[in-house]
Amino acid sequence: MEFGKINLEKGIEMVLQGTIVFLVANEGSKSEGVYPHLYQDRETKIKVFKEGDNPFENHGFDDFDGKQVELKGSLGRGNIFVVKEIKAI
Repeated sequence: MEFGKINLEKGIEMVLQGTIVFLVANEGSKSEGVYPHLYQDRETKIKVFKEGDNPFENHGFDDFDGKQVELKGSLGRGNIFVVKEIKAI
């Protein structure tokens, strides 16, 4: 999977930068909801999950909504970027 010009491989730890935004995902399914994404532009965004957070609430990203961040983590199941560390930049 690619995030902009970066090739993401499952299990390989990487650092990504962008803006945290909450977007509707899985439209029309039982899991439809508003989920956090790392956003760079219309074509470059990826769903993110903070390790240890509740996947149905995602409160670990609340303080970073709309802010530029640097995320350290790796690509996980379902092409979701699993975040180990997050910091505002």
